[in-house]
Parts: sequence; structure tokens; C-alpha cells
Amino acid sequence: MAELESSSSLQAAPILEALRDLILRHNQSMPESASVKKEHLTQDERNYKNELLDELHLSLLPAIQDQLSSLSTSLSLLQRASNPNPNFGLTCQILSELDETMYETIYCIESAAIATVPDDTQDHHMGRCKDFRCTHLVLSISDLIDSLRSMFGYCTSFIESWQRSTQYPDIPMYRTATCRARGDLLKNINLCTRLAGNISRWTQVSDFEVLQDEWKEKLESFDSSLVDLVELTQSQISRQYNPTPLREHMVELARWTTLLIKLARMLLTNISNTRSKNLPFTLDAEMNSETLSLLKERPDTMVYLFGCLVITLSDSCARDTLMGGQAAIRDQIQKLTFTFESTLVVLAAHNIALPLEIDPSTLENDFETWLSEWQKSWHTGIRHFLGVLDSF
Repeated sequence: MAELESSSSLQAAPILEALRDLILRHNQSMPESASVKKEHLTQDERNYKNELLDELHLSLLPAIQDQLSSLSTSLSLLQRASNPNPNFGLTCQILSELDETMYETIYCIESAAIATVPDDTQDHHMGRCKDFRCTHLVLSISDLIDSLRSMFGYCTSFIESWQRSTQYPDIPMYRTATCRARGDLLKNINLCTRLAGNISRWTQVSDFEVLQDEWKEKLESFDSSLVDLVELTQSQISRQYNPTPLREHMVELARWTTLLIKLARMLLTNISNTRSKNLPFTLDAEMNSETLSLLKERPDTMVYLFGCLVITLSDSCARDTLMGGQAAIRDQIQKLTFTFESTLVVLAAHNIALPLEIDPSTLENDFETWLSEWQKSWHTGIRHFLGVLDSF
């Protein structure tokens, strides 16, 4: 037993030290790069920025993916054996290479972002050199570096669990802990690999495709409000609260709010999947960074405003008093309507229909017509909501 303990400790010591060093080295998030604003970029400046983005796409981000794959192999994470047999010597080498690639990636995106860029209202013709794109990539790579740092922590936990299960092979608890730690580490590696792949894609695709990915990711953010609304309506059915006229009105408002949230999700879903046969369109490639950033932030604004409305309804139902009065709820609805209406104006002004394989005159394939029908449904929902609100 003493020999087993000594052997596993000797094997694991260098890799654990390397992981501690990596966690310390990447302890801080990437600093914000200060870029110089001016009206135009020279062709040489644009070429330089594009070369840096291509280096991320063709070299650095694929290297991170390959190194993560090699790390999984060297640690025997993909083997089904209950007792993995990691190669710590190879793992140390891979971690060293990954560390170097991480620093090269940070330097590359910071160099691309710090290069002089035009004002974000004047960069509509700059393609991938827009401030919107560089800012998105800086934030995404910062997330990737943070995720890799977390992965080093999961790696440490796995190796320490492996040590204990090797030293005490007859104790099932340690084998179970190692299996769990291996699963957690593998899940984290897969997350980092997907993120690196997404960032690589974002260096090349259109601004609209970047927006689509962002909007698609926000769809699940509405779920918590929907869950709260279900609980609110169920509270009356289950008689959790004594039934009162105000609570009955709150439940009715909750039902209309549920419809509005589902309409919001429908809008985001269809815009995020515009290359389907249903609503094939894209957005003008010459939108400036200010407009693109506004569109990117809109889903967060929608989620926040719906969340505030749901909290007001839930609190009013729980306390049997209209929190803030009708004016507060009406103000929340007005803010939601403004958010959606202003978003629709931008979408309608910049949408470009894509070639259709079938009759473009049909309703389901005409984005502008669909948008108009969606808007009618939204106004109907708002009208019914306000009708209930004004009835008490």
C-alpha cells in the first residue's frame, strides 16, 4: 500500500504543480483593449486585422481544439475502464502547448481589437473589421480563457481523485469519485472545444449570423419567467392563496403574459433560423456597429423586462395588492412594446430576401408579411392584457 501511495504521488506531483501554475497564470480576465477611433482605416490596416482574424480561424483556435482532444486522450478520459491509466508525461507537454496557444490567442485578438477602428456609426462598410465584430470576439475569447482556466481546476480534481483511487483500490467510494470527476472534466473539455469552434466560425461569417447565434442562445433565458407564470396560475388552481378578485385578475394577466413571452420566443426563433425554407432572408451587410450592437442587446432587454413584469404579477398575487399600481404595470408593458417595435423597425429596414425555391408570394415564405402578422398578434395580446389591467 505504501508503494502504491508513493508511486501515484510521484506520478501526479509534476502535473498537479503545472496545473496550479496555469491557474495562477490565467487568474485574471483579459484586460479591455483601448482602441483609437478615427473615420477610416487604410487598406493596410484592414488587411492586418483580417490577417489576424484568419490566424485565429486557421491556426490558433483549431490548435486549442486539437490540444483539448489530445488532453482527453492522454488522461484516458475516453476509456471505459473503471480505473483510467493517464500518461502524465504527455499531459504535461500538452498543457505547456495549450498554455502557449492561449497566450498567442490573447495577443492575436488584442492586436486585432487595438488596431485603429472607425467610429461605430461610420464603419458600415468595414466588413469583418467592424468594432462590433472585434468586440464580440474579444468577449468570446475572454470567456474561452476563463473556461479553460476552470477546466484546469476540473483536471486537478480528476487527478487528485485518481490518486486516491489508486492508493486505495479496494474502496468503492474513491472509484466512484474518480468516475464522477472524469465525467465533469470531459464535459468541461467538450464545452471549451465547442466554444473554440464557435469563435473560429464567428471570425468568418456575416454579422447577421453572429447575431443569430447570440439570439438563439438567449431563447432559454425566457424559461424562468414561464416557470414562474405557471406557478402563479397553479397557485390559484391548487388554492395556495385564498381566492380574491385581485388574484383572479393577476392569474388572467399571467396567462396573457405567457402568450406575449411565447410570441417573443417565436420572433427570436424565426430570426435565428432564417435560412430555413419558411422565412429565408438575411440582413444588410452594411449595418454599422451601433445598430448591430443594439440588435445584439435586445434579447437581454426583452428577458429583463419580462422578468420584471412577472415579478410584479407574482408579488401582487402573493400579497393580494397591486404592487406599484396600474401605472407601474402599464409602464412595463410600454417599455416591452417599445423594445419590440423598435427592433421590428430595424429588421424591416435592413432585411434582404434570399432566393426561394418555391413560390415567394406565399405567406409562410414572405418575411415582411410574417413580421406584419406577428406584429398584429403582439398588439392583440397587448390589447387584451391592458383590457384586463383596466378592468380592476
